[in-house]
Amino acid sequence: MTAELNSKPGVDNITPIRPLAAQKELRCRSCKASISRIKRGPFVKTFLFWLPIKRYVCYRCNRKSYRFDKTGK
Repeated sequence: MTAELNSKPGVDNITPIRPLAAQKELRCRSCKASISRIKRGPFVKTFLFWLPIKRYVCYRCNRKSYRFDKTGK
């Protein structure tokens, strides 16, 4: 049994992907270096679980901060 595909092969059928430059990279507010996600603290997990916040750290200046998640996930 063979399956027939109605699409033609080639470069025309490639789905465009946003370039990395178009994605907004989060930056530290004090030293402007890139920041990374880390786990939330136990207090926030226990009592503020309903808030859409995420915790980030800057490894250059060792600053830890919370930011609201705007994606809503």
